Amino acid sequence: MKVDIDEAFAFARKLALENGEIVKNAFHKPKNVDTKSNPSDLVTETDRLVEKNILDAIRAKYPTHKLIGEESFVGPMSITLTDEPTWVIDPIDGTSNFVTGFPYVAVVIGLVLKQEPVFGVVFNPILGEMFTGCKDKGSFLNGEKIAVKSTKDINNSVILSGFSSGRNYEHLAKVRNNLESVLMNPAIGIRMLGSTACAMTMVAAGRADAYFGARFHIWDIAAPSIIVTEAGGVVSNLAGNELNLMNRQIISACTNELINDIARKITPIEIPDPDGKLE
Repeated sequence: MKVDIDEAFAFARKLALENGEIVKNAFHKPKNVDTKSNPSDLVTETDRLVEKNILDAIRAKYPTHKLIGEESFVGPMSITLTDEPTWVIDPIDGTSNFVTGFPYVAVVIGLVLKQEPVFGVVFNPILGEMFTGCKDKGSFLNGEKIAVKSTKDINNSVILSGFSSGRNYEHLAKVRNNLESVLMNPAIGIRMLGSTACAMTMVAAGRADAYFGARFHIWDIAAPSIIVTEAGGVVSNLAGNELNLMNRQIISACTNELINDIARKITPIEIPDPDGKLE
């Protein structure tokens, strides 16, 4: 299926700006908050409204394209990612931040074609930062070109990571062990933002050296992964091998050497409930 990438990319940026304004306006107001899988897995009326706005607009403009959205996700293995044009949406990445007033939240929109991201938009309306990346055209922050750092080892790195919204003791123990292995390498430091997409854009912009984590979803990493690679960075799974968008794990870093250094230090985390499969 032929897709005008430039037109779709401009459309995605427009949707992010429009719906980012909704998120910004709601940020400091009281919110109706529901829980999903557990008390820390939150959703608000703004998440639902923004996702509906974006998906409805895409359906109207691109009725044959496939859609994947966080709030319309129905459970593990429910997604089949084909070669067809597929929009991947997170209406608010960092919902817990949105609820509590921590300003790392983002409207995240990506287009995947032939199972590979072709562009990504990550817009933080609270900080007024729009990160964009399009295949073979570079990555940008508010229209200014960005690039990753050149760090090659953990010892000289500030590395981002985080805990997922899940509250499973076995998983949390593995995450803690990996964080300790990296920190005591030693790394210069480890930071957590509470938003995978925002964290990965910090790598793309040269503000951090790497990010690693697990148990998020395809909508958290599809758009920012191409922003990282178009800024000169690299992405992989936790073992340092080829990234599978469905397998809920990633290392994104400024260099291959740093990815390999991190992969040697951490233990890959098996994810029993991937988002779906490639077909």
